[in-house]
Amino acid sequence: MVDYNSDYFRTFAERLISFDYIDATREPERLAALDGFCAPAFLDRLKGGYFAFLDETLAEIERRAPIEHLASLSPRNRDVAHTLLTREKLLLDPFSGQWRVTTRCIGREAYWFESASGEGCIVAQYGFTFSPTGDTTYIFPDRGVAVFFGEFVARSDVAREAGELARNLAAWPARAAELVANREPAVYVACAEMKAPHFGHYVWNALSAWGAILPPFESRIDCFIGWRENNYFAPVTEIFPGLGAERIGIVRTDAEFLNLLQKSGALACFPKDDHITEDLARAVVEWAFRSCPPERLAALRALKAQSQPLCLFSIRLGNRIWLEQREGFVSLARALRERFPKVGFLIDGLSAGKTMGWTHSLMSVDEEVTLARALVEDISQFAPCLSLVGETMEESVVGVDLCDFFVAPAGSGLAKSKWISNKPGVVVSNRSVLDRSDPDGWAVRVFEEKRDQIIPSVFLDKDDVVDVACSDRPEKVHNSFHLDWRIILSAIERHETELCPRALCS
Repeated sequence: MVDYNSDYFRTFAERLISFDYIDATREPERLAALDGFCAPAFLDRLKGGYFAFLDETLAEIERRAPIEHLASLSPRNRDVAHTLLTREKLLLDPFSGQWRVTTRCIGREAYWFESASGEGCIVAQYGFTFSPTGDTTYIFPDRGVAVFFGEFVARSDVAREAGELARNLAAWPARAAELVANREPAVYVACAEMKAPHFGHYVWNALSAWGAILPPFESRIDCFIGWRENNYFAPVTEIFPGLGAERIGIVRTDAEFLNLLQKSGALACFPKDDHITEDLARAVVEWAFRSCPPERLAALRALKAQSQPLCLFSIRLGNRIWLEQREGFVSLARALRERFPKVGFLIDGLSAGKTMGWTHSLMSVDEEVTLARALVEDISQFAPCLSLVGETMEESVVGVDLCDFFVAPAGSGLAKSKWISNKPGVVVSNRSVLDRSDPDGWAVRVFEEKRDQIIPSVFLDKDDVVDVACSDRPEKVHNSFHLDWRIILSAIERHETELCPRALCS
């Protein structure tokens, strides 16, 4: 039997380099490599595909935890619910083909399990960022092989996540050895937020999980774990102040996460969702109003009081840029002032001091601040106008919530105007996004769904724009575009009953 001591984990990262990664979905013939140490029943489930595997997993969870709220939860959150209720993580034992449990979390979305003979296996929940799936990956460290369901996780992602896990275990080998050797019941059960250094995915997949998990299971959660880079809004214990600030720990790295698990004896579970509830959205708005600097809150409320309607213009640089936005927004504002003599304007965009991960790393807060200042200077000559760009996120959320309607480019900024404040507005973008039949644009159009009672936006016609390729992001969904501001004005005029009811009633 292998001794899973500190020396074992110290060399794990080196051995991982030569691992064989098998996609059970696309390479079923390669599953023969698991013969001899994996049970035939387990291999049959791999060959049956992920959806059948998931259905069987959810059925077993429901059998073990037949609770009222279970059916409404995402697959990941049903797994989390089971862990919260039983203080154990359910998994399919690959060595016996039977359902087993573990209390050993050894990293982000990763659990340690041992066969009856003592052979170790890592069961992981790696998956596409937007997909709240359950277990997708089995890593056999003593066999040099990992198997995964390719429907929901890419080979490169499995290799990257497994490599990061191995490096963290190697950095803290003694603590890793203590974690896997611990067979005691979990002292605490912690809910760890999904790591999401991208604002859109933070709201869509990390923040959204609290709206699903907290109402029915808050009393079962001993503590929370948050990530420093998920710094867009406050930690969950501030958004929901009744939870108690003392119940959360904030970590910066996976190594810190591992250290926290070892010190606390906690079993971590990882809620994840893809739908924003009304109650969650209102909690975020209420947090923003509580936290917004008083002088800025007063200025925004004063602008709201004098504006009928209050229109929000969102700017965007980097990719999917409205190339005429500098002059276009000014001309549009002037035309709206003629139609609505009391109209006021807010300029929104990136907030200061927030993580700029993944695709946002190509964007610049400073450049947006420069553009926003120019817009405020020009628009203020004929209408009241304030900028939210480069200010606090709290102020941005308040401003978006106070506006009557928006004109915005498709992108993560819509997480505020659509998912949080559920505002009507006009969405501008390139042809791929505006064409509802183009599947490549779905991930950008997703802001029109995935929320309770969402108000539909007005989309321009794809033939209204002319695409221009973006040098940093060559995919067509990232194209910038030319657009005549008069087309936006026409759309507002056609839909002014839905967009500007306050102005029409004044």
